Amino acid sequence: MKISEKLPQFIEDRTLLIVTGQQSAAFYMAYKGEINEIKKMRIENPKYSDKEGFFTRSGFGKRFGSGSVYEPKNLKTKKEFLREFEETMEDIARTDGVDKIYIFTPGYYASNIKERIPDSMNNLIEQTYMGNFLKLKPFKLLEIIKEKRTSKKERRDRSIVPSKAKKILDKFRKKF
Repeated sequence: MKISEKLPQFIEDRTLLIVTGQQSAAFYMAYKGEINEIKKMRIENPKYSDKEGFFTRSGFGKRFGSGSVYEPKNLKTKKEFLREFEETMEDIARTDGVDKIYIFTPGYYASNIKERIPDSMNNLIEQTYMGNFLKLKPFKLLEIIKEKRTSKKERRDRSIVPSKAKKILDKFRKKF
């Protein structure tokens, strides 16, 4: 898809946008004024039968108790998602040349995601945005990147001392 001229174009850098949730992720490649989805993944919740892990305790002809071992679905789903995410990142590292990476992920998941990015790509991470961005269109993600870039530039410009103040400071420094 063609990127609007008002948004970052990524003319020189092949930029990977990684958008994750707890069980799904989308990968976009932006380069030379175009952005394309290169991969999408989703891990479904596991289905359990009624008697899975069921046990009884008995002895001497009596039944003492029964129950079942219940493993939380979230743990299994999280492990499976992170394993598949890591495999996808390794595939992207092998096949696509990436110059910059922007990560959009929930705050509680950011460290898990960053750990799964291959070492060769860790130094390419430009920015990590915390929040739920999974349902946003890629152009909205580019708008977020643009807003962050302009706010950084504005802060940098504000920190520059005005010319009149600089002259006064220079005179003061010469005296001492």
